Amino acid sequence: MELRIKGIRNAGDIRSEYIELVANSTVNLKNFILSDTFYTHSNRNIKRHLFWFPELNIRMGTTVRLNTRKGLHNLELANFYWNLDEALWKQQFVSAYLIRIDDYIPYPDTKGFLDTLFSSD
Repeated sequence: MELRIKGIRNAGDIRSEYIELVANSTVNLKNFILSDTFYTHSNRNIKRHLFWFPELNIRMGTTVRLNTRKGLHNLELANFYWNLDEALWKQQFVSAYLIRIDDYIPYPDTKGFLDTLFSSD
């Protein structure tokens, strides 16, 4: 895949926790969603949080950082914020999944929603 998870850093500390990804080729981030998943004692898989990256072309070798805490995205540095109130990677059996999305249909008609959501104005 064009983007891969390099590692989870400072797990359990909301002030400094982040997940680091790296581009294996030139790619647009808009095709990727990062998810955490927690397994319960009954081995039930529960998806808890999703982060859909905004449209941003990056070059091979670029490091992408997704911070758990609140903050403002910096597209120039490929530094993003999940805007959560607590650390995600503080328990055992919590996994990170990178999902590639090749196609989607917004419903109802939400044309421009993602552009508005990630606008730098």
